[in-house]
Amino acid sequence: MNLSLPLAIEAFGLADPAGEKLDWSPRIEITKHTKEQDGRLSRYLTLRPKTLEDKALPKTIERALRFFADKPRKVLTVGLGNPSIASDRLGYLTAGKLSPTDRLKTVAFGVEAHTGLSTVEVVGAIARSLGFDLVVVVDALACAKPQNLIRTIQLTDEGAFPGHGVGNRRAALDRDTLGVEVLSVGIPLIAHTDPYGEDVCVTPVDVEKAVEQCACLLSSAIKGAWGS
Repeated sequence: MNLSLPLAIEAFGLADPAGEKLDWSPRIEITKHTKEQDGRLSRYLTLRPKTLEDKALPKTIERALRFFADKPRKVLTVGLGNPSIASDRLGYLTAGKLSPTDRLKTVAFGVEAHTGLSTVEVVGAIARSLGFDLVVVVDALACAKPQNLIRTIQLTDEGAFPGHGVGNRRAALDRDTLGVEVLSVGIPLIAHTDPYGEDVCVTPVDVEKAVEQCACLLSSAIKGAWGS
């Protein structure tokens, strides 16, 4: 898992913490944030639908993906996570629902402790050797408040930070480490709370159904944005 959420508020020092509201959909709240660091401006989008069943949501996510990269030549979608844990298999499921095309390819990676391989090194080698100009990283996210579970879809071009949400920091997947542009996409599926001074992990009640629904949403949007 990647980052604490809301991604743009809890995990980063932003140039505009209040953000800019984007009027893309009457029922979905969309906020744009920016952050400048080392001379580079990173962008963040947070989508807050009232329900995942909103019929406008797939197209809105597709529009958000295109906001970051409208017409990439070759896209590599990387699904991260642990397929044996329901709350951490979002990336795996999303990657598995994508059919490869001339433009869009997909690969899934487990946690490094299980594979023994460095995700950064493997993804970087694939992206550079096969000429991808965009890597889309999909992973489950961790949040600080249970009420944020499966309530936001978050995207950023700063990159992905595997393990940061659960205190297991590893090398980032970003433009500097992979050599190509990186877009990170995630949905919070685990919350960390400490009601009695001890860290407690909370997941959605029907986490299997929630993860399946989220994976269908993200894969549909990715296909719509770059599948043809």
